[in-house]
Amino acid sequence: MYNYNFKNPIVTKNNMDYYVKEKNKIYLFKLVQIEEIKYLNYTNKDPSFYKCLKNIDDQYVTYYQKKSYILLEINNKIEISFEEIQQDNMLDNINDHKKTWLELWKNKIDKIENNIKSNNQTSFLETNDYYLGMAENALCFLEYNKEYINSKQLSICRKRINNKNYRLPNNAIIDYKERDFAEYIKYLFFSKNEKESLNFLKKINFNKYNKYLVFARLLLPTYYFDLVEDTLITNKDEQQALNNFIKKVDSYEMLLSKICQILFEDQIEIEWLKKSKY
Repeated sequence: MYNYNFKNPIVTKNNMDYYVKEKNKIYLFKLVQIEEIKYLNYTNKDPSFYKCLKNIDDQYVTYYQKKSYILLEINNKIEISFEEIQQDNMLDNINDHKKTWLELWKNKIDKIENNIKSNNQTSFLETNDYYLGMAENALCFLEYNKEYINSKQLSICRKRINNKNYRLPNNAIIDYKERDFAEYIKYLFFSKNEKESLNFLKKINFNKYNKYLVFARLLLPTYYFDLVEDTLITNKDEQQALNNFIKKVDSYEMLLSKICQILFEDQIEIEWLKKSKY
């Protein structure tokens, strides 16, 4: 760890990453792709992210065994708080969002469908129609309600939200704040319970944020997409993880039905959610 002037570091390997302990402080020497860390100037100003430190060459990226790494200073925060998710981190004078959600989601759906078929992933072939159907519903919802979607202010957001990735700067993306709200609700549902998901939803100020964007993203099964892509990359057997999602299908539909009622009362009805009405 000579790149950072550590004196007596204790280094522990964790998969492809390394934990470093020095003078009662803990650091993470993390493997990253260069394109994942283009927002370090923003994340380093946001205390909800781990701070990225520069090496002795005044660079954020250190190359080790022909791979790119960054060094993160780990703080004591583990649990994600409602307050952190809701904090304003909007950006002025930035034009980074080149494609609309509609364009991005259409491309994603096509990619997932092609991957499942071309790689003959038997597990996913059985659930493909349901989850891609959900994604198509998300697209239709966005398209049908586009006149109500006027959110243009961009924020530093997370690609996905869970306890492991929330504070990592390589998980940062510039997008609408509504993305974080929806992904956090999904995280609460799958890791905790429906009640916490609804409690958080009721704390969102929908005079300031767009409820149509939040609900559209709740319809989008990002958790399923991630599982498909992870299987392709790692070749791991994800049947157990897939089974966990399948077990919660009815409960998640119930959650969507309740959220739809809370947000839109009787103004909007989604046919396939009617059977899940509480």
